[in-house]
Amino acid sequence: LKSTLFDFYVNHNPAKGTGKAYHSFTGKNDTVYIKGHGWGHGLGMSQWGAAEMAKRATPGDANYYQTILRHYYSGITLKKMY
Repeated sequence: LKSTLFDFYVNHNPAKGTGKAYHSFTGKNDTVYIKGHGWGHGLGMSQWGAAEMAKRATPGDANYYQTILRHYYSGITLKKMY
């Protein structure tokens, strides 16, 4: 599971909702199980993770997008097409 930002909530009243994706946690011995679902397809770039990486970019770095793309899509080659 590759991400830069995890956002979990415990919702004690699921009928009211939180506006966020649903997650549940269970544990046994030294293992934690995380079950969840949201609105994405489970592949590719996390909009929240990419946004957080952009916020943490070095000020003035115009190439931070390359770091983000390489984080989510390993083995890619970025090439200027114009």
